[in-house]
Amino acid sequence: MTAEMDYLAMLEHSWRDASEIHGDPDQTRAGFLSMHVFNFTTYDGDQDEILVAKAVEVCQAISGKATHAYISQSADHYTWYLVMCNMPFFASAISWGTSIRGAWWSEPYDSRGAGPIVLHSSGLYDGDEQLVKLEFTRAEWERFIAAVIAFADAGKKVGG
Repeated sequence: MTAEMDYLAMLEHSWRDASEIHGDPDQTRAGFLSMHVFNFTTYDGDQDEILVAKAVEVCQAISGKATHAYISQSADHYTWYLVMCNMPFFASAISWGTSIRGAWWSEPYDSRGAGPIVLHSSGLYDGDEQLVKLEFTRAEWERFIAAVIAFADAGKKVGG
């Protein structure tokens, strides 16, 4: 990805396009994020809302370096945190030291060193160009996650 990409504008544009292309003008932001960003498969709008709300909470905790504060809120928060960290979206973009409870965003490492964080999607667009595979540095990923959080929060404010 380019450092200049406006990820929030890309998400807004892609959401509107998905609604028009798939003929579902009632698709919520959570439904869009569920399918095209977090890659959850539910076919259930209510479950999309739940899963995306929890995924966004965990994104906020990781981005804010507040994972311990998040999981200490309740046993439910702790369970959702562990579930989300084990989902492919998170698992490929986090690292941790001695405990997953202190995870941070990080490029994946292998024997060749660090690689990009990769997101596969069928519903993200930059203008008319479909972005099937997005590659991010850690800094770009952090900006993308901030846009995902802002996009989800905008839906709470307008009921979508």
